[in-house]
Amino acid sequence: AFWEHQPLRTDPLDGALTMHRSIAWGSLVDFIVLDGRQHRSDQPCGDGGAMYPDCADRDNPSNTVLGASQKSWLQAQLEAERGHWSVLANPVTMTPVPLYPNSHNMDWWDGYPAERREVLASLSGVRNPVVLSGARALGVASVHADPPGSPTVATEFLTQGIAHTTA
Repeated sequence: AFWEHQPLRTDPLDGALTMHRSIAWGSLVDFIVLDGRQHRSDQPCGDGGAMYPDCADRDNPSNTVLGASQKSWLQAQLEAERGHWSVLANPVTMTPVPLYPNSHNMDWWDGYPAERREVLASLSGVRNPVVLSGARALGVASVHADPPGSPTVATEFLTQGIAHTTA
């Protein structure tokens, strides 16, 4: 089932897959597809699961979702935008979502706010940026630059994942 439902073209499972890529749809859209799982740091704050109390390690600038190589590639893609829209396809929620006072989902970009700020800063100079994210049963949210309340950088559309069910 894994190979039937994943966008993979090869089968090594040693961390060497290049899953990030860009796809241009003429002059209309540049799709920039990210791999947010293969090169990321362990979840901060003890890697204790999705929802975990905040800690100082959460804002450590060395924590990464993308890894250095993919982050550099992403920056080059954003600087070379050609389409009228730039769509960042992203596996987890980018919009900050504090779950409870002082708790965050460390599996999402909330667990990696320093790198999220870098990505949002890169998006701020891009024409018509849109973020498409999965793994959540929500509709639409705005992605903001830090600090909260600053101008909107892009609109994020969140969708549920392929295995998501509701009771």
